[in-house]
Amino acid sequence: MKDKTQNKDAWGITLSLLCAVHCAILPLLLPLGLSKTFAIMAHPAIEISVIAMTSYFVYTCILRPYMNQKLPVQPVILAVVGLTLVILHFFLPVYATLAVVIGGLSIAMAHVVKLKWHFTTH
Repeated sequence: MKDKTQNKDAWGITLSLLCAVHCAILPLLLPLGLSKTFAIMAHPAIEISVIAMTSYFVYTCILRPYMNQKLPVQPVILAVVGLTLVILHFFLPVYATLAVVIGGLSIAMAHVVKLKWHFTTH
């Protein structure tokens, strides 16, 4: 039976991957004239909401267990680097797409590494 942490990790993986795919595909759709269709997806409020939810999952699934000495450092490093890249995309407009895609994949990988560690130790 899954516990709450595994369920949150699954949501964190899903959210991070959807964020990475969204940020990779959106710039490809804009030149095709589909910008009005997907304009809501590029709204800053949507981006900030997704970053807030991602931060919540990173904190509850990765940072808090690490602070309680129940998690190795590898997922923490991946999550912090990924979250930093996702947040920095606001300040690096030229590299925004690359930063968010790598950041989202890094956060998803942090959740996967944490789940793998969880299953091998329990």
